[in-house]
Order: sequence, then C-alpha cells, then structure tokens
Amino acid sequence: MRHKWLSVVTASGVLSLIIAGCGQSQAQGSSGHPTAQTVVDIKTAMVKGHNEPVLTNAKGDTLYYFTKDTASHSACTGSCALIWPPLLAKNGISAPASIKSHFSILHDPNGPQVEYNGHLLYRYSGDTGPLQTHGEGLFGAWFVATPHLGQTGSQMSSHSPSMMSNSPSSSSYSYPSSSSSSSGSGYGY
Repeated sequence: MRHKWLSVVTASGVLSLIIAGCGQSQAQGSSGHPTAQTVVDIKTAMVKGHNEPVLTNAKGDTLYYFTKDTASHSACTGSCALIWPPLLAKNGISAPASIKSHFSILHDPNGPQVEYNGHLLYRYSGDTGPLQTHGEGLFGAWFVATPHLGQTGSQMSSHSPSMMSNSPSSSSYSYPSSSSSSSGSGYGY
C-alpha cells in the first residue's frame, strides 16, 4: 500500500512539472531566456506643482535627460550612473505608437542606452517610487523627459532658460568633478 501511494504522489508531481513547463513556451531567444523589450510609457506626474505628461519605464519610474549629454556621447557614466541609472535596451524598445519613432539606441560606455529625440534617458535613484520627480531641475542639468521633448540642439526642449531659474542651479552642492571631462569618470563637468 505504501509503494502504491508513493507512486501516485510521484506521478502527480511529475505531471505538475510537465504542465507548468508547457506554460513557459512564450517568446524566448536562442539562449532560452525571455527576450523582453525595454518598455517606455507616457504617464501623468506632478512636476514642480503641475500635472505633466512624462516618460516612464515599465515600473512607472520617471525618466530624465541630462543637458550635458549629446546625441552621440553620455556625460554620465561610472559613479554618476549609480545615481542616475541609464535606461538600457538590449532587446529593442516598446513604446506607444505616437512616440515610438522618436526612440533610438546609442551604444556607449553604459551599454545600449535609450535615446528619445537624441536625449539619453535615465532614472533617478532619489525617486523611490513610481511617478516621483525629485530629480527635476537638479543642478540645473537634469530634467524630466516629456513626450514633447525636442530634438537635441533644437529650441523645442522641455525646459527654457526661464524655467531653469526655479531649479537649484545656484546650490553650493555639485558632483565631484574629474580632472578631464574625457577621463571616463562619468561626470563630464
């Protein structure tokens, strides 16, 4: 009787594993790992006291751009990227159709970093939950990325100099600077 009971338990366990394995045949790459794309979405967040449409990642974290970057170079690498983690896309980008054509990927020291209209995108480690915007205007160089963010070098950027006057750019705090902006330390000042 004990042997028969053990056989039934073992058979039901094997059957459970087979059934569970069948449900995992969704999109996978050649390595057998899921090939999820990096998701960018548009949500509404409170930015400096106003509801604004902002770009977010899949978790709802607000995305930012850095005015020291160019369309072909990230000025935030190394220890800077620990505070401002770059948005990376190893398997492409999923975004709303209305903005999807504005994205590209720059292969830089951070990896395959997502750009929106030529602006590299980052999260801010000081934002501890979805739709927080604590990084807005920091050091007069970090700003929330919005769907209306213009192309690098255009006059359509989200923040005009008059809007920057409300930012803490006159703060006495600054990032540690490197001896050379091309040293790779990531601060680029």
